[in-house]
Amino acid sequence: MLQAAHAAKAVAAFENPSALGYHNGRESALKNLLIGQLSQGALNALRVQALDNKRSLEQEARALLEDILCPKGRLHVGSTLAALSQAHGLRNEDVEALEAVRDANPSPPMWFG
Repeated sequence: MLQAAHAAKAVAAFENPSALGYHNGRESALKNLLIGQLSQGALNALRVQALDNKRSLEQEARALLEDILCPKGRLHVGSTLAALSQAHGLRNEDVEALEAVRDANPSPPMWFG
């Protein structure tokens, strides 16, 4: 259930990025992030890593978040699916036709008993 909720939030963020403070992939409202109650150990580790990389604490934190949340070489599922559908001539009307006839009832849960 948690994965479904996470996926729903990701889809909502993709469909309406301005709700998260982004518009057309560029920052708008959300420009700063305050992280409270960071342990002294984590802060010290961030300082050491920032010094090693010759960056400020803010630059290092930004780099860490970017690396973790948006790793290079990750599969961009939406872009990949769009490219596949275009390559095979799938149109919006085709998807709408499939949606109209699909079974909207959820599948029964799996049981391994």
